[in-house]
Amino acid sequence: MAEDGFESESDFAKLLQTSGKNVLIYAYEGYIPPRAKDLAKMFSHTTISYMVDVAQHLEAEDYFGIIEVPTFIVYRNGEEIKRVLGMDPAGLESLLKILA
Repeated sequence: MAEDGFESESDFAKLLQTSGKNVLIYAYEGYIPPRAKDLAKMFSHTTISYMVDVAQHLEAEDYFGIIEVPTFIVYRNGEEIKRVLGMDPAGLESLLKILA
């Protein structure tokens, strides 16, 4: 997973404009579980993954509408197609099917 210099709404908008691949935004606070990085590697052929610490990037919390951490958001061609709040097992299973 990559974490780049997210400083403005235009930075976030640029992340989502990747065509041909999914874009996964992993919003967290403070700690990144190793499994999150494993997930990014496992689906790197279909998905570009970004992690955003919303405690350090409050503008990301507003831009993406984060109300709970962790939050997983999948975009395709700039459009949100899936959002999973927390570690909801059914939601994560559905997310994995989209990324496969």
